[in-house]
Amino acid sequence: MKKLLLLAGVISLMAFSCEKEEPECGTSACGVTEPLQNLPWLKAEVESLEKNSSDISEYLYIVQANYKGETVFFTGTCCPYCNTAPPTVFNCKGQELFTLGQNAKQDNSIKNKKVIWKGPNYACTL
Repeated sequence: MKKLLLLAGVISLMAFSCEKEEPECGTSACGVTEPLQNLPWLKAEVESLEKNSSDISEYLYIVQANYKGETVFFTGTCCPYCNTAPPTVFNCKGQELFTLGQNAKQDNSIKNKKVIWKGPNYACTL
């Protein structure tokens, strides 16, 4: 019983330890909490965006959403001077599903979009 109470206490502390400025805080998907840290391919994507996109990093973000009952992710940009390719939608395993903008029916099937990561010095207003 003591172990159960201790475990419940630890979980409660973890649940309330997130700061509101952290968009990924408390997010769970794909069978893990904090997919940005616990999905290796997504963590690598964030690291790549932070490292290789320094000149436009303030315009980048990652979205978590639902598509046909499945959690999906895609990288977005609000760069006002960039001519970028449409984002690719990925599943929990990091597999490409489709590219946004090629099929309106697919695009409209993406629901419950939420930004879970923002680039450093984020400049977008979504």
